[in-house]
Amino acid sequence: PSPPGYAGTDACAACHEEIAASYARTGMARSFRRVIGPVEERQGEVSHQASGFVYQVDGRDGAFYQVERRSGAETGRRRMDYAVGSGRHARTYLGERNGRLFELPMTWYRETGWGMTPGFGRPDQPRFGRPGSECADCHSDAPRRAPGTEDRFEVPLPEGIGCARCHGPGAQHAEAASRGRNGMVDLGSLSLDLQGAVCEACHLPMHLGTGRTVVRLPREGRGPFDFRPGVPAEEVWVSFIPADASGMTDAGALTPAEGITASRCFRESGRRMRCQTCHDPHAEPERPVAHFREKCLTCHANRPCLLSQTERDRTGDDCAGCHTARLRTPHFSFTDHRILRRPPEVGSRPIGRLTLIPYRGSPSSSDLGRAYMALAADDPGERDFYVGQAVHYLEEGLKDRPASPSAWHALGMAYFYQKNPQWAIEALRKAIAQDSTRAVWYGDLGRVLLDAGRLREAEAACRTALRVDPRDASAQVTLGNALLDMDRLEEAEAAYQAALTYDPEDW
Repeated sequence: PSPPGYAGTDACAACHEEIAASYARTGMARSFRRVIGPVEERQGEVSHQASGFVYQVDGRDGAFYQVERRSGAETGRRRMDYAVGSGRHARTYLGERNGRLFELPMTWYRETGWGMTPGFGRPDQPRFGRPGSECADCHSDAPRRAPGTEDRFEVPLPEGIGCARCHGPGAQHAEAASRGRNGMVDLGSLSLDLQGAVCEACHLPMHLGTGRTVVRLPREGRGPFDFRPGVPAEEVWVSFIPADASGMTDAGALTPAEGITASRCFRESGRRMRCQTCHDPHAEPERPVAHFREKCLTCHANRPCLLSQTERDRTGDDCAGCHTARLRTPHFSFTDHRILRRPPEVGSRPIGRLTLIPYRGSPSSSDLGRAYMALAADDPGERDFYVGQAVHYLEEGLKDRPASPSAWHALGMAYFYQKNPQWAIEALRKAIAQDSTRAVWYGDLGRVLLDAGRLREAEAACRTALRVDPRDASAQVTLGNALLDMDRLEEAEAAYQAALTYDPEDW
């Protein structure tokens, strides 16, 4: 099943066989796939001393699992349903439960083999509970979200990244082509900023395995797949660059989109340099060193390298290898796109508490508050600080723009983390009054009401959540807890059984 107006790569191949065949070999085409056969890296074990767990890969009945053990006893097992990443650098795995994706603790790294997934290195690592829906935003090809939900998909999810993500809806193109017109956005005719926005859709917020990533959120009323080529990125998203305590915005690393715009090559090109100057998204070079040397010489033919030919030959005459630093993480390295004259060997470093700086456009205070809530969800060690920042900016923003349901929801959850249930309830009800389509918001309201001891109201909120999304296992659990506290034992048992129907692995 595909979203309206979408046409996958297979459909495009009917007219563009050569491009599609070449594209099928790229990392983009292999960025997301179902695990339906033997896992290439099927043997592996990781002992995580910080948390005391040992993880192993186990094959059984044609499926593969990540198994968790402690003191020799099995404490958890999750099926490896989707592989994220082409494997050129790494492959992370996702488990799917009731249409929701969860990131698994073990990642396979080409340079070092099996290791813990980025973000799982701390003692209180999330085990099998870390949501993975955001992985699909860039690695998958426009999956369809279940109505009324934010993080549950219709399965199976489409594999790879297809043509429509960069070239616009396929149905629009097909209809126009039947009338002798193109119907697609001609990327070459776009301004450089709009061309860059297509690449930035995924290469700005990418996680670099260093604990630092750009924070990007859909604008109010927008979704992650609302972007279309030819539209300024800031119309769909708000993005923030994290800076560490010293004020350095390259805390840990720069993503490729940031690196290019920070490079001297970009500035001296009159800001005309773009990703496609060096990279062909439809194909990977067979001889990378020669390919990128030729790209460099299109601008630098009259400014030859200061090293002698003998010295250059000693290193393979590799322009890119000499002028792009390698940022090393514990398990792999990747390219620093600043293209420095004398790049250092950069190592990842502890980042700690971050401050968010707007990347472009004019985000509101409410947008900044929502971004701090995103940081709070991903960093328990600094959660209190980030929640405090979120409350400050959300309260400030809602004074000016009270018609913002996402901001009211974020503020309600921030108050909940601060153990202020009455304010949390009021904020969540304001969010629902402005947007009554979100099952998860009713479920969150039910959690807060349950925590406040307002059991009948919690029951009502959860039953409303289940009318919007009958498969919401989390709302079923909260409903069961409320019924249990009211001594309605048979009804509580029925709610728990319903939750297990949709999420049988919920311990």
